[in-house]
Parts: sequence; structure tokens; C-alpha cells
Amino acid sequence: MIDWCSHSPDGFFGVDWSMSCKSHDGRYDTKGTSKDKIQADLDLTRDVWAVAALADTPVKTGLIRAWSIVMLVGTSTAGWYNWFDAQKKVKNG
Repeated sequence: MIDWCSHSPDGFFGVDWSMSCKSHDGRYDTKGTSKDKIQADLDLTRDVWAVAALADTPVKTGLIRAWSIVMLVGTSTAGWYNWFDAQKKVKNG
């Protein structure tokens, strides 16, 4: 099984957001600007926030939505390392 959400769970409480992470990873792996990276990070947060509604209780929904903010902090800070690495790979073919 592929771990699409690097350094983060692919889901919890029965809610899976691995495809949101897969899309996010794919956007890092294409040639882009720093603005594209930031937009990808924001979109990941919005996607996880949205799928949180699939949780079976309001408390679980709230916890997943809080986690989406934690993910944004991670991708907005440490994610730069992954983005720059991906950009080098795209540039070098």
C-alpha cells in the first residue's frame, strides 16, 4: 500500500483522505511556481476539511478538520523541502 500522506495518516475515524494527498503529491511533482505550491497546500487542507463531513459524529468531524489545519502547517513549513526536491527532479528529468 502506498502512503500518499507523507508524515501524516491517510485518514482516521473511518474517513480516508489519501486521494487528496495523492493529488497534492502530484501537484508537487509538476513544474510550478511557489504560488502553485501554496495553492496545492491550501487545496489539500480544503479537501481534508470537506471529507471530514463523512465522519459519523460531530466530534470526529471537528477533530479531522483540526487535523487539516495541522496538515496545512506542516505542508506550509516542512513541505518546502519536499517541493524543492520535486522541482529538482522535474527539472533534471
